[in-house]
Amino acid sequence: MTNSYLTSIICINTKIPDDITCGRCNSGTGIIMPLSRSDLDSTLEAIVEGTIEVPADYAAQRRYVMQQQLFEMLQSNPSLLNQSASLQSFIQNNQWTGLDFIYFTGYYLSKGNMDAVNLLLSFWPNQTNLDNNYYKYFDWLAQMYDNPDWQPSQEDVLELANKCPLRNGVVVYAARNLYNAMTRTINHFQDDCNSYYRGVRSDFIRLNEPTATKSKLVIYPNPAKTSVNVLCNKMKQVELLGLFGRKVITKMLSNTDKTVIDISTLQKGLFLIKVITTDNNVKIEKLIVE
Repeated sequence: MTNSYLTSIICINTKIPDDITCGRCNSGTGIIMPLSRSDLDSTLEAIVEGTIEVPADYAAQRRYVMQQQLFEMLQSNPSLLNQSASLQSFIQNNQWTGLDFIYFTGYYLSKGNMDAVNLLLSFWPNQTNLDNNYYKYFDWLAQMYDNPDWQPSQEDVLELANKCPLRNGVVVYAARNLYNAMTRTINHFQDDCNSYYRGVRSDFIRLNEPTATKSKLVIYPNPAKTSVNVLCNKMKQVELLGLFGRKVITKMLSNTDKTVIDISTLQKGLFLIKVITTDNNVKIEKLIVE
């Protein structure tokens, strides 16, 4: 199952279907996410591939924060890799990257292996803003471990603590805890996450467009208002069905991998997209029309 930080970040940072119930998303402390295994795999793969919809502002940073939490979760729950070549490649391709260093530095810190921590810090790949944030925090802890009388400056810790965790990583929460411990006070932090974080949702974008695969039916956007893209290999027919199976739209195709369906005249609600391929395989996905 996903860790609480990742699921909270997914809830806040992305467009999610109505059947995913978010609890206390803004606090980053918990979420209820009743996803099936296939839905969970699809969501995690979309984070890896950049096809998940995220707010347009700082989209790349938001995705990287989700990837960092996903990398940590997959390392701790390797069974999630069994059915997904995409997730397996994600782990393999990120060996010796910032994601790898963040995970293993945190792991060795939890075990008290400071020799390994200091070795990782000496080779730290400062590739992104997130990498730099974690380096600062881990370096503070390493120096405090070596010299119990030493502390980082309160100004430096507060600067990190006031950043947006959705764009700068959950290390921001760790910096807040450290600042509270240093000042022996429960402080209120700025939480610089712009208006979106405060309930005003901005435009959503995908950093990469989905592509058809042999095993998947991909539909986007979902929810949709005026049209929906349908991607699947070798389609010969696409049907849009009401919940009780009534055909609303039928579109005949000729060995096509992508098509667009006009839904501008449909009422709001839940529908099914049914695809029949040239080898007579049937694939079905839910579509929310809003």
